[in-house]
Amino acid sequence: EAIKAATTIGLSGQVVADAKSLLAILQAQAAAAAALAEALSANDTKKLEAALALADKCGLHSGQVQAAQRRLAGLAKKAELETQLAAAAASGDLHTLTTLLASASEIGLTGSAVDSANVRHNVLQEAAKLLGTLQQAIQMRDPHALRHAISRADSADARTRTVEFTAAADDAKRVLAEVESEAAAAVTVPSTPVAAAQCQPPPGSFASMALVSGSSSSSLIASGPTVWQPAEGEGGVPCRPMSARVDKLKRGTPLLKVAEGMFTRSKVTEKIVCLSEDCKQICWESGKKTVTLSDVVRISVGLETKGLQKLYSSGAMDIPAYNWFSLHTPSRSFDFGAKDGDAAEVLILWVMTLEEMLGSAVGPHRCSLSVAQQRWQQHNSAVKEWPCIECTCLNRAYTDACEVCSSPKPLVSLCPALIPLLPALKAIANTLDVRAFHMHPDASLQWFLLKALEIPLPAPLKWGIAHRQGDPSAMPFLGATAADASTFTLEHPHIAQLRIAVDKIRLEHAQGGRDLPPQQLFVAPEGSSETSLASQFGGVDLQDAYLAEASLTGGFPAAPHVHHPARMGSAPITSAVFIACMSGDVDEVRAYLEQGGHVDATYK
Repeated sequence: EAIKAATTIGLSGQVVADAKSLLAILQAQAAAAAALAEALSANDTKKLEAALALADKCGLHSGQVQAAQRRLAGLAKKAELETQLAAAAASGDLHTLTTLLASASEIGLTGSAVDSANVRHNVLQEAAKLLGTLQQAIQMRDPHALRHAISRADSADARTRTVEFTAAADDAKRVLAEVESEAAAAVTVPSTPVAAAQCQPPPGSFASMALVSGSSSSSLIASGPTVWQPAEGEGGVPCRPMSARVDKLKRGTPLLKVAEGMFTRSKVTEKIVCLSEDCKQICWESGKKTVTLSDVVRISVGLETKGLQKLYSSGAMDIPAYNWFSLHTPSRSFDFGAKDGDAAEVLILWVMTLEEMLGSAVGPHRCSLSVAQQRWQQHNSAVKEWPCIECTCLNRAYTDACEVCSSPKPLVSLCPALIPLLPALKAIANTLDVRAFHMHPDASLQWFLLKALEIPLPAPLKWGIAHRQGDPSAMPFLGATAADASTFTLEHPHIAQLRIAVDKIRLEHAQGGRDLPPQQLFVAPEGSSETSLASQFGGVDLQDAYLAEASLTGGFPAAPHVHHPARMGSAPITSAVFIACMSGDVDEVRAYLEQGGHVDATYK
């Protein structure tokens, strides 16, 4: 209106020119705004691009322009996403397809491309599950799991048969044939009477008694497929996932720490000891003191180090000797003790977890709990307290029946520090047909059961306890199970090797005519010259034998002696007879000879 009035009166000049220029810009911006509104309503890429170009030309910078820019970017992403979805569906890349579908869901993308991608995703997901089942069955070498996985693979949709899936199915069939062939060979009867006679143990021997007694696990395997009911929460530390055990150690536990040095105020102090976040160190005093796990060459249980032996020889301690464990490095040892109510559980958690983390780095002394039980069995006497295997009550020395449930004292007692492992030990005893907790020669094989528990199954399997479904006795068995407890088997090759090892030990006992003592009973403290001299000349070091017994009993002062008749399965201890000789105990020497001890044993 102003420009029109100026033109009417003939007004001209710069002001009129500026007004006309501004009017043209405003008209262009209005046209651009109208074009943007139409493009947004149409949700069309080309219209949005044209409207944004018009707005840029006229200098329009409004919220409408920003909305159009966002809409155009969204449409471009949608087009790109649809292209990527089609490509991922065609290539069969499950991971990429899952990510793209999540992005499509975030922006609300729908349509035929998304529907096709979802169908393809479901097919690929099912194929991945079947592939995982096949691979797990192959690794477990369980015939039942293999047959189930192969059956599912054969009935799978043709669209799931990727190259990897087909190869895994073929591998599963090959492994199943191998396992069935091995099983058939294992039950083959000797072809000749002579061969059969050679396979039979002597009547009345250790091996024959064991073979007659144990048949629970083997009868289950021979009877065909068994439905297993997992026993959740049973079995203790060996049946817990490694990750859960490591997390608990990272949070820390209170432990007693033996201090080194001449000028320490207290030789034993309580510390919060934990595993570092990177699992490379054990820390205490808020990380100021550490021991690097890569430096640890051995783990021991009991009073095996000089520091602990000196500590207990100087006076009575309120913590049992078997509640200590030590980490040995080339330069020194680190001694830790568990105290209070759950001391045994804490000790087992630390020892078994560290052994599994260190793996082969700890060498032949990896099974420190088994070695501790060997020492406990080797020095089986009436002067030691003993745990009841029925109610786990810790009974005083010189008692022949449990003070709580009146159960008789077992033939071979379990080291009290290992009581939390009793459910797992009983379960693996059933699996291996070992009557270790009965009045039977197998009682001397408790150390072997502990060794079996300390050697973990190959990943990703772990130990687990299950009961046979419908079994009124609910007899527990320890077997190989997956992390999610979806499978359970007693036929894993690792368990088969344990059965072979048990039979070999029984055969050695039968051939020797008596109960042989376990090997690796005691490792002397570092730098012991007496040990090297004794082993060099074939003698027995009396001091080391004495320390071996004291390492788990803390009994450095001499205890009163009461002679008990020899029990079935107890082994004559060569080192013990020298202690009896020097103390003038004629009955103990006579018992040693009656049990088959060597008359020509010499002390050097």
